[in-house]
Amino acid sequence: MGLGGSRAMSAVASVELASDLRPMANSLLRVWKRLSVTTVTGPRPIFSKRRSNKVADNENRMKVTILTGTYRVKGFIEIVPGARVTDYLVEAKNFIAVTDAEVRDLNDRHIMNTPFLNVSLECIQIVAPQ
Repeated sequence: MGLGGSRAMSAVASVELASDLRPMANSLLRVWKRLSVTTVTGPRPIFSKRRSNKVADNENRMKVTILTGTYRVKGFIEIVPGARVTDYLVEAKNFIAVTDAEVRDLNDRHIMNTPFLNVSLECIQIVAPQ
């Protein structure tokens, strides 16, 4: 058999192999669709719902009071359980994220409540865990 015959046999074998894999590929696709939920941001595995996000959030959240030159911010920072606030601040870049934040001026006048607030590390004078 010449070189052309070898290529033809290879092409036939590839087609047969591809047709053999098609049922398995379809089966895997069905399993993936069963394990996924479509959200606004795309597919997300269902098994992530097994553990309540609130439990995980509460384990990783630490309530803090942050004093700047102008404001007092009370809220939560996401921190690794057992870690110190000092370690968190050292590893932070330019800002720290505070969730469920309440902002007051130094005369205790309410400025705002917000679900998320970035606080500049340059402005922070004191951080106290609650």
